[in-house]
Amino acid sequence: MKWIVATLIAFPAFADDPVIPHFVDETASSGMSSVYRGDWQYMVGGGVSTFDCNGDGLPEMVLSGGENPASLWVNHSTATLKFDKQTAGVELTA
Repeated sequence: MKWIVATLIAFPAFADDPVIPHFVDETASSGMSSVYRGDWQYMVGGGVSTFDCNGDGLPEMVLSGGENPASLWVNHSTATLKFDKQTAGVELTA
């Protein structure tokens, strides 16, 4: 499974027009690259957790990896998504 990172851009509503979300795929430009893989014993263990671990107001991500190590991605986003992989002790494997 490959993760896709996207930003939601909401355009302003005009009178009775509904807001139609517009998604922009920023996976390649975000710096994030993670693949969850494994045989049958990994089929229910994938996941992601987001939280602000450094107090800057931006959510960081921890991604499970299956047979690959888990990873912590620190958020440095401004107008576009930008993440850097950090060593944090979550890189354990089964």
